Amino acid sequence: MDEFSRDIPIRSAPLLDGSDLDGQVRGQLTSDERDKRHMHDTASRIGSLAIEHYLAPGPARILEVGSYDVNGSLRAFSPERAEYVGLDVEEGHGVDLVVEPGGPFPVEDGSFDLVLATSALEHDPAFWNTFLEMGRKLRDGGYLYINVPSNGAVHRYPQDAWRFYPDSGRALAAWAQSQGLDIHLVESFTAAREQDIWNDFVAVFRKSPRSDHAPAALLHEQVSSANVWLEHGEHILREASFTEDMTLLQNAVAGRAEVEAQLGEARQTLDAERAVLAGLEHELAAARTEVATLLGRLGEVQSEVVQRQEEIAQITAEHDHTRAERDHARAELELSRAAVVRLREELSEANGWVFRLAGERQEAEARCERLGRDLERVERLYQSEAKGHARSVEALEQARQREQALTEAQAAERARLEAMIQTLDRGKAELQDRLVDLDGRMDELSRQARELEDQVEFLGGENHRLGQAHAGAVAAGQHAQALLGQRYQEIATLSTLLVSQEGVAAQQAERAEWLRQVTALSLVMPFWWRFLPTAMRRKRELRRLARRGLFDAQRYYDLHPDVREAGMDPLQHYILHGLAEGRAV
Repeated sequence: MDEFSRDIPIRSAPLLDGSDLDGQVRGQLTSDERDKRHMHDTASRIGSLAIEHYLAPGPARILEVGSYDVNGSLRAFSPERAEYVGLDVEEGHGVDLVVEPGGPFPVEDGSFDLVLATSALEHDPAFWNTFLEMGRKLRDGGYLYINVPSNGAVHRYPQDAWRFYPDSGRALAAWAQSQGLDIHLVESFTAAREQDIWNDFVAVFRKSPRSDHAPAALLHEQVSSANVWLEHGEHILREASFTEDMTLLQNAVAGRAEVEAQLGEARQTLDAERAVLAGLEHELAAARTEVATLLGRLGEVQSEVVQRQEEIAQITAEHDHTRAERDHARAELELSRAAVVRLREELSEANGWVFRLAGERQEAEARCERLGRDLERVERLYQSEAKGHARSVEALEQARQREQALTEAQAAERARLEAMIQTLDRGKAELQDRLVDLDGRMDELSRQARELEDQVEFLGGENHRLGQAHAGAVAAGQHAQALLGQRYQEIATLSTLLVSQEGVAAQQAERAEWLRQVTALSLVMPFWWRFLPTAMRRKRELRRLARRGLFDAQRYYDLHPDVREAGMDPLQHYILHGLAEGRAV
């Protein structure tokens, strides 16, 4: 099944020949499938024109035969003033009355102003009998409208039996008259197709020679049509011996060379794109080789930079260790200086203590001297008292008591002074030992201070040497960083070039794949497309490309009005010029 047969509209029809096909009709389509289908464009438009022009003004009655709304109905075009009756062989949407297949219509004869049948009679095994029954239900002066296919694919519902040629309307009128019905052909024609594949055969009949209502315009004047028969006409108008399908087939055969030429151009373009793509791939391979070389050089530079960084780190560590030793020596020197200051303070304090002890000794000696003088006075007094012993015994006793007390006091004072002198002697010896020890410690601290000063001076020299080495290492590191920056810049430039080349290669690959898909789709088409006119076939090809998401011709025209104004084929322009110009699609 080709892709158009899936879109063929299907229409229910009354089966009035007496065969029991009602059960076959049921279940042909689900409700969802019916909702997705629509009456084809020309059937809908011409049917609406028939109601507009052939329905008499004022209150009116319309009868539609085959009204089951499978894919659309003409009921939507009925004016509010008209009573619309739908008739079919089974109940369903749009059906007001159900008729037995082959039986009479359950409505009064001569009671309708307009009787319609659209896309129905081709399914009726005996449509001529149905046509007579439709004529009986018309009032005198009323109109009968039929729309049936003159071409198209088979679309069974449940069967597809007939197609109608240009003389079918005159034959039906003659048949009705032979059966006693006063039916006259008003107009008949074959309508040109529009967006769908159908060429409708349309015929309008009148019951009785004349009518109170004459249409303002005939239908064949409102649509593109051929093979027009008019009432009282002796010759067919706009006669076309070939059907539109045959004309399209001839045009398709004639346009085959053009398609092959376009295909050849597309293949040449594809080959050129492939050659460009091969060149870009070669350039891409060369760029990748150069990038690999630069990456190798970058690795060497990075290794050298790492080595220099390790040397800088080692020198920095030695410098930090030397600085720590210098700081430690300085701290010990400060501690030694503080100890010297403290010892000097203790020495000064000891000297003061010695001076104090010497003062106390001098004071004790002065007291001893005073006591000696007192003793001498007592002795002199004793001698004086002894001379005056006779004068007073009591005075002598008192003198003896005083002498004893002074003797005891002198003895105690001498003992205390001797003990104090011994203590002072011991303190002096201890102070002398401490002074000797302090002098030794002062000498040791002085020696350590000199050693620390020498070490600080040595460390200062080492620090200067390390500073120079550190500056050299930093300069070497900066030079290495500069080289590394240059290498990074070269790699960034090459990476940008590589990305650009890869983008161009990817774009060329996408273009080649797009051309391959478009070419493949152009080579595979329904065989009967070859018989279509060039313009119609081109429209179908462009619609199919748009559905596949490959190329939207209308959007290309909208984006590039100059192409439309130049009258160029959008796909051909894009392949030959648009791709190279980078135009959007």
